[in-house]
Amino acid sequence: LRSISIPNMSKNFAFCCILSLAISVAADTDRQSSSLKLSDLKEVPYTPGQPFKTGWYKQELDHFNFNSDQTFFMRFIYDDQYWKADDESVGPVFIYTGNEGPLEGYWDNTGFFTQTLAKELNALVVMIEHRYYGQTLPFGDDSYKVENMVWNNAEQVLVDYAIFLQNLRSANPDQLMKSAFIGFGGSYGGMLVSWLRMKYPHAIDGVLASSAAIRFYIGETDTNAFNKVVTDDYRAVDERCPVLIRRGFAILEELRTRPDTWEDLGEIFNTCDKIQTEEQELNLQSWLLNAYQYIAMGDYPYPANFIAHMPGWPVRVSCQALLDNMPTSFEQFMPMQDDPMNAKNRALLKAMKASVDPYYNYQAKEPRCSETLLEYDFYNVYYYAPTMPKSANLSLFAWNYTACSEEIMPVGSNGVTDMFNARIWDEDKYAEYCKNEMKVNARQNYIRYQYGGTYNKLDFESYSNIIFTNGNLDPWHPGGILSDVNENVYGILIDQAAHHLDLRLPHEEDPESVRQVRARETQIFRQWMVQRKARVEALQGEEKQKPNPKQGVSLAAW
Repeated sequence: LRSISIPNMSKNFAFCCILSLAISVAADTDRQSSSLKLSDLKEVPYTPGQPFKTGWYKQELDHFNFNSDQTFFMRFIYDDQYWKADDESVGPVFIYTGNEGPLEGYWDNTGFFTQTLAKELNALVVMIEHRYYGQTLPFGDDSYKVENMVWNNAEQVLVDYAIFLQNLRSANPDQLMKSAFIGFGGSYGGMLVSWLRMKYPHAIDGVLASSAAIRFYIGETDTNAFNKVVTDDYRAVDERCPVLIRRGFAILEELRTRPDTWEDLGEIFNTCDKIQTEEQELNLQSWLLNAYQYIAMGDYPYPANFIAHMPGWPVRVSCQALLDNMPTSFEQFMPMQDDPMNAKNRALLKAMKASVDPYYNYQAKEPRCSETLLEYDFYNVYYYAPTMPKSANLSLFAWNYTACSEEIMPVGSNGVTDMFNARIWDEDKYAEYCKNEMKVNARQNYIRYQYGGTYNKLDFESYSNIIFTNGNLDPWHPGGILSDVNENVYGILIDQAAHHLDLRLPHEEDPESVRQVRARETQIFRQWMVQRKARVEALQGEEKQKPNPKQGVSLAAW
């Protein structure tokens, strides 16, 4: 899940995406809809080098325009090796609602249900790709022209998913009518899967929405909450770390207007290019902040390569690297100095560089130079880079359109409750950026009007069969549902867990809290499976008992 804003963004924004448009995709004329019959899906070979099979499904481009006949092919991937259904038991169908990226990355990082649970519960696993991401490009190479992005929104995507699921079931009535369709999603995908259950409950029986920040909007969550959690994560390791980092950012802010120090800064941080403007010095600050935020999001108990390739418990590693590289005692670094580039402050900046190496240089054979001159966004939750993979830049562009139109999630800092310089969220500048660059009006309250959230339990009490899980280490958790709404909408806050840790493949280093939550999730899934089967069998029994109107039964009696 990402957030964007305005300063320092526009130049490379267009440049990177223009470079990325060279990526080639298969034309729609080369594709055809896959049969959704299980017998046909079974015959499809596995995608080379992957643990899944691939299919395509033709979708309407605009589900809300009855005068349009434009279509595109939506990719789905699946694994049927564990699927089993007989008279005694019916395996569920696990559905992942794809989010802002190619499906492969999500498959690799959701092993709890794609592997562990699928095997345990005999499930068919299906992942559906979000339009405008991965290989699901409605206009091929032209998909990222702003005029073609109009149909990139959650409302269209949810109908994509609902139609696919209903047709999957209807294509296999004998096998899937009693099968519980259970949805999974993490981050933005978690938001989508929860909204899918809210808006189309007939299409899906229950969902697990992990790290779904469905209340991270203006008026619902403090705009500085994200960076406060990042700071709290570091403070929990050692209270000295956020104090030192805050001091380091204050030094960098002083040096922003000191061109005579920029060459030294380039040497300290091993920048790939010289710092030559105030804007570029601000990018250096953003480069650091980007690392601290992602280290907190990916604070898993073992080495992982989801957000980036990082060691286990990377916040601890980062904090310890900061302290280990301080040449003198902690107290000597607290007083402000007349010369911001004195020896003590220089040492602190070098220690800050060491503290972000677990994110930028983990296990690198040779330390890479620091690409600090990339155009980072103001709130530093994502950045743009000509050197990034083409698919990544394309995904960034698609996400920024969504983040401008409806997914407006405010991430700021105040320099008081967090360890960063003050970067106050500015709604007006955000709206101005979105209008100028993405040609859309930023609807700051749109999601809240669509799905609720202003009044947590009141807005959500009519919903059912949703599990919301959040990790207390995850900076997005303040925008999540953290306690039960009713007896069928669960809110679970997981201790010692970062961004959707519960979806990941179980690991021997997992905290006991995560193990317990997964066990509870599994128990709830089993309940949904039993309920679905019993409900269908009851309805089938009622149908058999209905009299035949042709045998003289009155209409009133019928």
